[in-house]
Amino acid sequence: PEIHKSSVEPAPATIEAYEEQTGMTLRKHHFSAEEDAILKRNFKNLAKFFNLQHPHLILGHKGSQSSTEVQNAKKFAQQQKVLQLLGKDLPRRSLRMIYRRARALFHPLRMDTRITFNKEESDQVMALYARLGPKWHEIEKVMEKPADSIRVHFLQLEEKKYDVEKGRWEIEEEIRLQKAMRKFGHTEHNGRLPSGVTWEKIAKEVGTRGPIQCYKRWVYAFRRTERTKGHIKLWNIYDTMHLINEMYHIENMPCNDYDWKLINQRFPAAKKATTLCDRWKRLISTKVPNSKKMSMKEGAAYLYRYYLPALLSRRNISIERAVELSMCPRLKG
Repeated sequence: PEIHKSSVEPAPATIEAYEEQTGMTLRKHHFSAEEDAILKRNFKNLAKFFNLQHPHLILGHKGSQSSTEVQNAKKFAQQQKVLQLLGKDLPRRSLRMIYRRARALFHPLRMDTRITFNKEESDQVMALYARLGPKWHEIEKVMEKPADSIRVHFLQLEEKKYDVEKGRWEIEEEIRLQKAMRKFGHTEHNGRLPSGVTWEKIAKEVGTRGPIQCYKRWVYAFRRTERTKGHIKLWNIYDTMHLINEMYHIENMPCNDYDWKLINQRFPAAKKATTLCDRWKRLISTKVPNSKKMSMKEGAAYLYRYYLPALLSRRNISIERAVELSMCPRLKG
């Protein structure tokens, strides 16, 4: 159909003509379970027909393969019109929507949660990998489980070799991840790892996280916000320490006439100057005894002498380190 000829979003006139000709209205929202099932069937048939060892490459996903392999897969997909074949039996979706849904659905690190592996199967995965290498579709024939699920399970087994943390990333870990990416040549305009650099190397630099954790944190958090310039910052204890230190050391500024816009520039977690001002007043009123009888300068001095040392002791860090952590880029989640 006309809407499957190009992966570029069709023009409104093209959509209108298509709908008038076919009597169908194009869908623009979430794919239904039936549509996902059709897309999975098409993708599986394509991988089998063309004997693709790494079918995610035709969608532009690198996985553990090289950039050259990705480029070759893209050329192959264009020559064979693979994306158009993905759209079979999906007449109410543009090729652009099919492509975007396929990228999400067939990401190399996405695995069907219903597929489980017992200990014997895990041992079998490791044994087959030792014998066949990363030929996931060959392993799939032996184990009768989806190739992508086998691949992800193998990576998870590899991850267990590392002494890694779980759960929410600490700010220090995010800083180490950013430093590691810069060390190995990542720039804002270079989303993929340079040739010869693996996520195992990145994980060793981070120290407390495995390769998959580093990959997911970078792809799903840092790179996404890096592209939009929209780093999300939430106020935390380091920002509180930083604020107390900042307010105590302010000089040559009347206590009732603070330049909050100027102060706000040093606090990425404060969206507005008024928000920062309100936070400071609330800190004074809740942590300083008899705060109504004190000036702002006196309140800042009390917090600096009595409350700040307790916070620093609790985290076992210096005020310089707390300020550094307060001002570094970090993300929600």
